Amino acid sequence: MRRDWCVLSKDVGNFVLDQILKNIPRDKLVEVIHEFLTKLKEDLHAGRVPLPKFLITKCLTKNPKDYPDAANQAHVQAALQVIAKGMYVCMYHVLSPVISSLSGLVGLSGLSGLSPERAIRGLLESYDGIC
Repeated sequence: MRRDWCVLSKDVGNFVLDQILKNIPRDKLVEVIHEFLTKLKEDLHAGRVPLPKFLITKCLTKNPKDYPDAANQAHVQAALQVIAKGMYVCMYHVLSPVISSLSGLVGLSGLSGLSPERAIRGLLESYDGIC
């Protein structure tokens, strides 16, 4: 699995590919995939999909301070923020930055001790508007 895709994307892609490879009639194939996606949409709207399924992991290929374009890469920005707080981050660390257009970087799963659920819930709790 590529690291720049979330687990949910991987799961959906695998399901669709598995159905295609079953060599079932096209009408049935479309029906099965449509039902799966409809159920997924319902689960998403009802909040039944666990938050970690949405996390995208990124691996640092260099030390964070060695990226010339660090400002354009969220995972490098997140690593630099964690370093600024006195934590150790180096090349090959795998990160899951939690990003929000509402307030910028919220946290890093794993390295900062902040779970993805806690980071996202903290963001939502601090937001005064309607999501």
